Amino acid sequence: MPLRDYVHPWWGRHPAGPALSREAIHARPARNRPLYRPVGEKELALIRASGDHAFPPRLPEQPIFYPVLNETYAAQIARDWNARDGRRGYVTRFAVRADFLRGYEVQTVGSAIHQEYWIPAEELHKLNRNIVGPIEVIAEFPGGHAPTRPAPCERLLVKDAQASEEARRWCEGRGGSIGDCAHDRACRCGATPSTARR
Repeated sequence: MPLRDYVHPWWGRHPAGPALSREAIHARPARNRPLYRPVGEKELALIRASGDHAFPPRLPEQPIFYPVLNETYAAQIARDWNARDGRRGYVTRFAVRADFLRGYEVQTVGSAIHQEYWIPAEELHKLNRNIVGPIEVIAEFPGGHAPTRPAPCERLLVKDAQASEEARRWCEGRGGSIGDCAHDRACRCGATPSTARR
């Protein structure tokens, strides 16, 4: 497939014509915006039933759908709310067309990391139509336990600089070395790199 026909699941179609410089690529506004959503077991089952492409309709007592702007905030909610009382909490990541999101204001509901969009429940179907690519689970929080994530080396296999940087921070934040994970050596972060090799 020619590069001009490639459609990246998060950032959209590659521009036709000559290759763009790195500066030109970063100067262009992003076509899609990554968002996060903390969910519980029931909501995750409904997302999976959609083929990982849509969030389920809101319940009558839930007039607003709250996607959040960063993983840290989503993890706080999944860990402290969804994973309470022995249940599991999950953080999902998905991309939404930036043009769609321009119709909504970012709401800050605490510190600078507590940012979210407020999508009225009756407009959730519009958001679902503007999701680009799958809704993926990026973190899991068993009730009363420490969070689990894919092994860093598994994340390194994603050919994506951002994912690799997240993997390095995750591993080093736990006293490990991403070099050990990436080279199948035992790592203090607790990952099992050999199981992630494909």
